[in-house]
Amino acid sequence: MTEKERDYITIVSGTARSGTSLGMQMLVAGGMECLLSDHLMPDGDNPNGYFEYLPVVEMEEKGTDWVKDCVGKCVKVFASSVPLLPKEYKYRILFFTRDADEVVASEKRMFIRGGVDPTEINAQNNTDNLKNALQYIFHWGQQTEDAVMMRVDYNELVADPLNQLTVISGYLSGLDIDAMTAVIEPRLHRNVVRGEAGEMPPKGPRTERVVLEREPEWYEEQMAAVDEELKHAREARKDDGQPEDDA
Repeated sequence: MTEKERDYITIVSGTARSGTSLGMQMLVAGGMECLLSDHLMPDGDNPNGYFEYLPVVEMEEKGTDWVKDCVGKCVKVFASSVPLLPKEYKYRILFFTRDADEVVASEKRMFIRGGVDPTEINAQNNTDNLKNALQYIFHWGQQTEDAVMMRVDYNELVADPLNQLTVISGYLSGLDIDAMTAVIEPRLHRNVVRGEAGEMPPKGPRTERVVLEREPEWYEEQMAAVDEELKHAREARKDDGQPEDDA
């Protein structure tokens, strides 16, 4: 289906580290035109890129005139920013969710590599952020001309791509499922509570967007603490009777 035949805007959204960049990568591979900027380049945390669009980042300050050019296309919008979108358009939203402990570990590692203290990041905050985001989007959707949302579980997507992508393709009027499947790399599912982890992200500091310079020992200590938290989370799942490979 072509851009002209899609009379709606496709939004890829979710909380931080929930799989939205992968979602955008899949849609690009699947044949959908997506709005992208190069203000964030690929790095150790997102080796294939962030797939963001600068006007979205600046939407609160600079407005939403750019949205008129999005019909028939897709764009990544932070969950907290979705309610800023104009209500007169039709939207189909892919909202990505992921195991809360995995999100916390992934976000902490990204903060650590930037030299930022990660102690304020925890599973409860993530759960609260997800709940709030869904409430905001639901309220916005009720006031919007035509907005529907599909939740995509990142863990299930990586574990069973064909089943998940078949549903997504139908939801978005037809996409190249084989091409989308090809970009899903289990090796990049790295902070894993259930199942086998892929290649671990770099443990050292970033070479870009560094907030604070730290001593090498600080990075090692902080990353070791995240490793320990993931270990405890995996053990807790076992105690609850949830098999590790139930991803």
